[in-house]
Amino acid sequence: SVDRELAEVEAFVAAQAPFDQLDAHSLTRFVRTLTVRYVRRGSTILTIGDPNHELYLLRSGAVELHDDTGVLITQLCEGACFGYPSLLTRGVVERQVKALEDTLLYCLPEQDFHNLRRQLPSFDQFFSEAHAERVRQALSDFQQAQPLAPASNQLMTLPLKELVVRSPVNIDPHASVQTAAIRMTDTRVSSLLVVEDGRLQGILTDRDVRSRIVAAGRSLDTPVHKVMTPNPITMPAGALAFEALMTMTHYGIHHLPVVEAVLETVSEDAEAISEVQLTPISDDDTTDAIDTDAINTNAINTANSSEHQHLESAANITVQPSSTTSKLGVPSVDVSNEVARGRLQSPQPQLKVIGLVTTTDIVRQESDNPVYLVGDIRKQPTVEALAALAKRRKQVFNTLISADATAYDIGRVMTLLADATAQQLLRLAEAKLGPPPVAYAWLVFGSQARSEQSLHTDQDNALLLDVDYDETNTTHSSYFANLAQFMCHGLHTCGYDYCPGEVMATNPRWRQDLPTWLEYFSMWTHQPQPEALLNASIFFDLRAIYGKLELAEILLNHIRERTDEPLFLGYMAKNALGHQPPLGFFRKFVLERGGEHNKTLDMKHRGVVPIIDLARVYALSAGVTAMNTRERLEAAARQDALSDDGMANLRDALEFIAFVRLRHQAGQLRQGQTLDNYLAPDGLSQFERNHLKDAFQIVNTMQNALDMRYQAGRLG
Repeated sequence: SVDRELAEVEAFVAAQAPFDQLDAHSLTRFVRTLTVRYVRRGSTILTIGDPNHELYLLRSGAVELHDDTGVLITQLCEGACFGYPSLLTRGVVERQVKALEDTLLYCLPEQDFHNLRRQLPSFDQFFSEAHAERVRQALSDFQQAQPLAPASNQLMTLPLKELVVRSPVNIDPHASVQTAAIRMTDTRVSSLLVVEDGRLQGILTDRDVRSRIVAAGRSLDTPVHKVMTPNPITMPAGALAFEALMTMTHYGIHHLPVVEAVLETVSEDAEAISEVQLTPISDDDTTDAIDTDAINTNAINTANSSEHQHLESAANITVQPSSTTSKLGVPSVDVSNEVARGRLQSPQPQLKVIGLVTTTDIVRQESDNPVYLVGDIRKQPTVEALAALAKRRKQVFNTLISADATAYDIGRVMTLLADATAQQLLRLAEAKLGPPPVAYAWLVFGSQARSEQSLHTDQDNALLLDVDYDETNTTHSSYFANLAQFMCHGLHTCGYDYCPGEVMATNPRWRQDLPTWLEYFSMWTHQPQPEALLNASIFFDLRAIYGKLELAEILLNHIRERTDEPLFLGYMAKNALGHQPPLGFFRKFVLERGGEHNKTLDMKHRGVVPIIDLARVYALSAGVTAMNTRERLEAAARQDALSDDGMANLRDALEFIAFVRLRHQAGQLRQGQTLDNYLAPDGLSQFERNHLKDAFQIVNTMQNALDMRYQAGRLG
């Protein structure tokens, strides 16, 4: 009978999630809305790009899902559901579904599906979580699909001249060792090239000074040529970094002068060269510079050679062909053959040395470790020298993208470099202007405060001055005005653009003492007008990176004490809804219209900013101290201001959107284009388009939830 058949259907449905959560009345009503469909093996049930108006529940049989390239995504069997992603997004089908065998389906109409979602939160949560899992899986697949770019490959193609970052620092061979040490200190280098009449005579390193002068108890008046390492090996500027590393490994040397042109070989008879005898210059006074007994070219091991025997020279070395393996696991350079080929040569008078490369320089390129760059930033004596490091900042960014780093980690690294640059500029400013008349803290806002910087960014900063600051005292006011000017101009020179909204310390409004800043934030929280809310969205993300950091802590505590008021949070929630994801009806992208970026997606203001704004509201409501968006979401979930599922969904959506944005900028960088945040969807794969839409849909859902929580739509 019909009742018996319905009872059987009810029994089956009641045993499947999430229908097992329906009460008896709802279950009976649900079953009566179902239709039954029989599908033969091999038949297509859903086609990519077509509309879908039903939720499918597998009663028997099996189906398989394929993406737009035909790749199998998954197989489903009895009790599984499909078709819900297009129902949730009100868009078209994104997975082709085919019957793997004869299949029986229960079909629920679209309107009944949405009615159940509204009536039963657990039912809605089940399908929303299943949809969010697609973004999470997409993020994993997307990152795993990115090609790695091992640094060793870069060394294979990088010309040695690209590693030369400054002109060589020279010293006359007859100058005293003390003069040489002073020059090293003044120029901040660890080695000097010894040059006379345009000829490269030798090299002197700080190790030489320590081991051959200080440790040996010799006079500081000793001439440089008595303790230098003579006849250093050189390499042409066009040689590859990898070749240089092999040569340095082979000889156990750490410094390699780079010459401008290819040198003549020691012998014109290349075939006759099986060994090369290189001898020092004839001055007898140099014979104590090298301990020839310590040289063993058949068992080169830089780790075992002492500081005194660092062998920066080929003097008295007989180089035998070698088949040894380097520390990098590749065959060593056959040095005698390299001489014959013109890559490794003895210096001649006509050569011009353009710079010096060290093993550290090459290792830095091999790893592109930003820690090295931070160390170099802290050593730069001028703004111009700091600006010269901008190229390496780009290299770090490119390497992080190629190495499949997360957007979260990339933001932290790029912020680390921005912080180091600003801190060194502040040291240079104080060296120029003198000690500050009162204590201060240098504040940063926005992406730098959140540790989310990309390579394409502008500066947002301010000065927080101690309570002793007196604006009427010209010594005070002029000092900090000059400091602000030095800093903002210096940051601009180093590649951090001026803020178009003038949120910079050069603006007197943002160069104030602590009481004034406290008053600012009190006003913004108690009188949430449009301008105040705009300021709150900017200045509530703040961090002190230099100076008297306690001043910023006082300010942050003041903020946290005043941001848990429901009315203020309601207005902040309304403000957060001002940036909507670029997703319209039927899951179509909403593109920019007109102007330079016509028909593109704004991946900043309509991509990552909506999530940043949501996280800020959750953090303020929970009294969270974190500034980073991901860390704010996680902390808010721990404080129960946000569900664990909501946190995970937003976190994954942020990572996916942010990584697509950063990869877009890396592509522009490689092509020599101006970096921006505007992405043409035509340049995306179908995979990326589909999952960007999934990520944007998650943001839409969370914005709706925030709107309902604070009734933001009712606020004037």
